[in-house]
Amino acid sequence: MLSPRAIDAEFRKLGYRLDRSLDCRSTSRYLYSGRTYPCCTTGVREADTGLSAFNCDARRDANFRAMQELRGSVFAVSRGAILEP
Repeated sequence: MLSPRAIDAEFRKLGYRLDRSLDCRSTSRYLYSGRTYPCCTTGVREADTGLSAFNCDARRDANFRAMQELRGSVFAVSRGAILEP
């Protein structure tokens, strides 16, 4: 678990940034146990172009693949919910 600021710093090392204006709060469910938890997903943008990392015109280089790996391995707690980039 990292702080939201630390997660953003890790993304910036790869050329991306979190776009917290896209935060979406919801309830997520663990697939196998059926248990739920409060969740907050957020957007990811290319730091230099401002494009969403998932835009069809966004780059798909080694940093993109590293960012995808990072998304699956880090989380933070923000305002009582698990923040998932």
